[in-house]
Amino acid sequence: MKFSPIAAVLLSVILLMNVPCAIAMETDQYNLPPEPLFDIGDEVSDHIAENLFLAVAKINAEIETHQACLADRQQKGLRCGSPQAERMRLEFLQSNDAVAHEVFKQLGDGSLVLTVTGKWFMKHRFSHEPARYKTSFTESIYTAEPIDYLTMSPTVRIYGTEFGTDKIEHMMQQGYDYYKIYKDEIAAGGSPETATEKP
Repeated sequence: MKFSPIAAVLLSVILLMNVPCAIAMETDQYNLPPEPLFDIGDEVSDHIAENLFLAVAKINAEIETHQACLADRQQKGLRCGSPQAERMRLEFLQSNDAVAHEVFKQLGDGSLVLTVTGKWFMKHRFSHEPARYKTSFTESIYTAEPIDYLTMSPTVRIYGTEFGTDKIEHMMQQGYDYYKIYKDEIAAGGSPETATEKP
């Protein structure tokens, strides 16, 4: 079946009109908290540090298991692979990549709209209130764009600065993406400078 040039252009326009909008968490810069937010910097720092330690502890526990497999494959309760597979897994677990991946799982994993850190911000009971602010839908400027409202992240105050929790989520999620881009460029023979500039 052949399309005329006009039909092809018309079809392209129709398809482009139906492209869905990209959804990503952002913050509400139009509606300010009615009262000062409590500074939750220390609690957020403690949460991140706790998850960093947990990530390393998980890796260390797995390292011990694979070392035990290589030392004595007959130990009770151990499911061991071949010696080569065990050595390859150990090599990965003792790399920066393993730590970066586990930290991502602890803090950055989730969907494009909401990460595990974002869920924590929403559900955590902070020591003082108000700790976060998101205006009601009916009072927001997004009543005509409910999808935009749904993707708005709450505003928080951390060490004296107010911003949306999406900024920390981006650091944990997109930060890991940038790490992988950097590593891939280095592996392909790029310099640290070109890897840093890689889009």
